[in-house]
Amino acid sequence: MSTALTAFSWGYEGWGNSTRELLQAFSAVERERGHGPPVFADVRVRREVRAVGFRGDAFAHQVGRAHYRWMPGLGNAAVGTGRGPMRLVEPAEVYELLGLIQSQARQGRRVIFFCSCGSPFDARDCHRQLVRRTLLGAARASRVRLGVQEWPGGALPSGVHEELPVTPALLAAVRAGAGSVRLGSRLPPVRLLGWPTGALLRLRAGEDTQLVSVAAAHFHAGEWKMPVYTRLGEGPETASRLRGAARRDRREGLLEAFPAPIR
Repeated sequence: MSTALTAFSWGYEGWGNSTRELLQAFSAVERERGHGPPVFADVRVRREVRAVGFRGDAFAHQVGRAHYRWMPGLGNAAVGTGRGPMRLVEPAEVYELLGLIQSQARQGRRVIFFCSCGSPFDARDCHRQLVRRTLLGAARASRVRLGVQEWPGGALPSGVHEELPVTPALLAAVRAGAGSVRLGSRLPPVRLLGWPTGALLRLRAGEDTQLVSVAAAHFHAGEWKMPVYTRLGEGPETASRLRGAARRDRREGLLEAFPAPIR
């Protein structure tokens, strides 16, 4: 039986001025996993956007033509016309995406199809879910074993994934409701760049600790940050309670891997 292929969905919101750091991070994660730099399939119906790094051909120039493909046929037709429900402009173009995934896999690279909506928080309501479903349908029809997951992928680990030393001020800020764990301006370790969405991180400031559920590090406003994924509840957060909440949020947010089984 052939090896299953993997593709990713993703949204660039918040990365518009940081495409250089984006490519550093994504390439480092894929290199750690034994793959070459990813190939990006742009599934926006139009590219005249406010995000400088993704306006027109800007991202294609940044990543290189060999690692970029614009597929407007997989864009949301409702965005292009301003009318009707969410739907793909040309659903059959999904076979071109499937072919791209297959050809890049032979070269040791994986494909990330993307649009402008946020990731991972806006994944559920974005048209890339429609792209995913259509792509998996095409894979089944073509008898191609394929799985699709929101970047950076990975299952929710059991227990606490890692411990991170922080300052007392940062620990206090997270407890007070800060939306992210600030990491500084230097590129973080690859394990934080490919962090499975919702995995538990123990913050430690001396003897004081706090469990948080976070998403992979991203670069914004001059520094790297790990967004808090599942919010802290009242009282002490046990690992089982917080992990259970993160598992629910991942399921409801459609972040788990979706396979295309071959019958």
